[in-house]
Amino acid sequence: MKALHRPPQRLVTYLSTQQCRHASAKSRKTSTARQEREMELADLRSTLRTRVRSARTARREEWTLGPLAPRRDMGDEEFGCVSVREMTGVKGRRTEDRARGRMSWEESLIEERDRVVIVARNGPESRDRGRIGTVTEVRQKQREVIVEDLNLVYYAGRHKSPPLHPRLRALLPPIRTIPLPIPLSSIRLVYPLTIDGVQRDCIIEKLIRLPGHENKNRRFIANSDKAAGEFIEVPVRGKKDEEMDKKDHDSDTLRFEVEEQTWTPTLLRAPMPGGVIDELRNKYSEHRTRHEPGYLLAMENREKRKAEYKAWAKSGGGMLMTPAREARLKERAEMAEKGKPVLGEEVLERIGEVMAGKGIELTEERRREVERNLEREGEGVLGPFRMAEERRMKEMRAREREEVEEMDEEGMMGEFGRLGVDEVGVGEEEAPSRRDGPRV
Repeated sequence: MKALHRPPQRLVTYLSTQQCRHASAKSRKTSTARQEREMELADLRSTLRTRVRSARTARREEWTLGPLAPRRDMGDEEFGCVSVREMTGVKGRRTEDRARGRMSWEESLIEERDRVVIVARNGPESRDRGRIGTVTEVRQKQREVIVEDLNLVYYAGRHKSPPLHPRLRALLPPIRTIPLPIPLSSIRLVYPLTIDGVQRDCIIEKLIRLPGHENKNRRFIANSDKAAGEFIEVPVRGKKDEEMDKKDHDSDTLRFEVEEQTWTPTLLRAPMPGGVIDELRNKYSEHRTRHEPGYLLAMENREKRKAEYKAWAKSGGGMLMTPAREARLKERAEMAEKGKPVLGEEVLERIGEVMAGKGIELTEERRREVERNLEREGEGVLGPFRMAEERRMKEMRAREREEVEEMDEEGMMGEFGRLGVDEVGVGEEEAPSRRDGPRV
């Protein structure tokens, strides 16, 4: 039986919603970048066509008119200038691939304020081959640098000037000179080295980093350990190095001239103008000790007015004084003459009676402290407290004696109780009972 041929089944891949969204976003981004690149190319082609057309017209006029041809290097024409479009360039894959093929920043380790020399044989920067300049900007992503006063081009400056009035814009120079970026592969570092006792500038072919965390931000000359025994470090120049490199000119003031003492104060006049103290201390501050005569006179008049007002207020403020007010003022004056009240013996004795009546007893520690104070100072101020305590003890003993007599009369106590009463006695010299508090 002949076998039937079956075509292979097509595998269907199902994508999730998130994957579909990611794919659509990626396609939109790619299409947008493609459209922008096409617009840039169209703009660049239009600029080049305009320049070619203008060049053809100028060549034809110069050929036909001869000496009567217009001078195109004068007037509003930007003769030989680079336009904004040509400065920006075109962003595309070919441009990125060209930049990717250059030397990276990790391979060159060129920093700002480094001295470099141009070694390129091709390209627009080759016209400055062998010249030394200072790096002002490093573009690590584009793998290029800008060197001061090297690889200069004429640039139409009015197109990129800030928004100004047309009259002010007309005053700006139509043409400026700016440096173009230079690839890192077209420059080499220039560093002074001491060779045979003589210091001279040398071109460093390659810089490297040594392993280790302490060498993270340090750079060394490659293969320098073979000649010197150890790697030679190339420090990164900072702002302090720039200040040290500054030179003195004829218009600069020297240090010894600044520090020279040119004025000596005398005892006949103040060492500073009178108005300086007002800047150091507030003119009307209460902490200031030296004031102007006019301000002192004003302060004296103010104090006089205050005293007059107080006297006027005490006298009733121009109102009729009543007998009650006069008595109150007199009483206040007498109290002011007496001063602050002082506790006398009668008051202290009364305070002790109140404390004893409310059952406030002294602790053992407080009692010993009071006894020590009495022994040290005598009776003194603590005498009334002791008198009040003794009076309270006498009253308690008298009250107990009365209770015992009442119980004896009612027949509730036996002979033992009477003997106890006879033994205790009713004199004032008996010992205190347990219910009595500690004697002071």
